[in-house]
This record gives sequence, structure tokens and C-alpha cells, in this order.
Amino acid sequence: VVGGVALAVPYGVAAPGDLLGVSLVAIAAMTLPHVAVVAWLDGRQGIWRA
Repeated sequence: VVGGVALAVPYGVAAPGDLLGVSLVAIAAMTLPHVAVVAWLDGRQGIWRA
């Protein structure tokens, strides 16, 4: 995803810091579904119950 964004942005349009920001947002967007699924599975298995 990050590589695709880097290739989609025309050369010279964005500063390197802008591409870094976009890549961090992409990483966060990919992480959120993983966190939700793992939390749901943990709840089903009763891992966090006292």
C-alpha cells in the first residue's frame, strides 16, 4: 500500500515528509482491523476475564 502511494504521487509534487505522513496513516489504517479482530477473539476465548 505504501509503495503504491509512493508510485501514485507524481515526482516533485510532495515533500519527503509528506510521503512519510501518508505512509504512517496507511500503516495505522492497516493496523486497526487487526486490533479489532484480535480483541474480539480474545473476548470469545475469555482471556481478559478475572
